[in-house]
Amino acid sequence: MLNQPTSLMNEPSLDVADSTDQPARANLVQLVELPLGGHDGAPLPFDAGKGGATANPLMQVRAAVTVRVGTAELTVGELMSVREEQVLRLDQSVESPVDLLVGGEVIARGTLVVIDGCFGVRLTELPRPLQP
Repeated sequence: MLNQPTSLMNEPSLDVADSTDQPARANLVQLVELPLGGHDGAPLPFDAGKGGATANPLMQVRAAVTVRVGTAELTVGELMSVREEQVLRLDQSVESPVDLLVGGEVIARGTLVVIDGCFGVRLTELPRPLQP
C-alpha cells in the first residue's frame, strides 16, 4: 500500500515519481471521477427504437465491409508498367467464394450475384457467433 497520511487512505490516488534529478519523491495526484455522458454532462442520445436501454451500444457501430474477389502478385516493375485496358489475372476462379473482410480480417464468405445491375454477395459461410 502507498505511504499516505491517514486522512487520505480512503481517497483514490496515484503515486507519481518526480522526473527531475532530485532524489525520487512521491507526488500525490487526486483522481477525479468523471460523469458519464456528453461534454456538457447531459446523457448521450440513445435510439430507443433499436433495442431500448438494454441494447449494447456497440451493436450500433458501423463497420466498413470489404469484398475480396481475389489477388494478383506483381513485381514493382510490373506494377509501374500497367496501362489502361490491361487485364490482371486473379488467383481465384469465377466460381470460387469471395471473402468478406472487416478490419482486414475475414468474417464470412459468399458468392457474387448481380442485383439490379449492382454486385451483391450471397453469404454461404458464417462463423458460429454471427449465425442467428
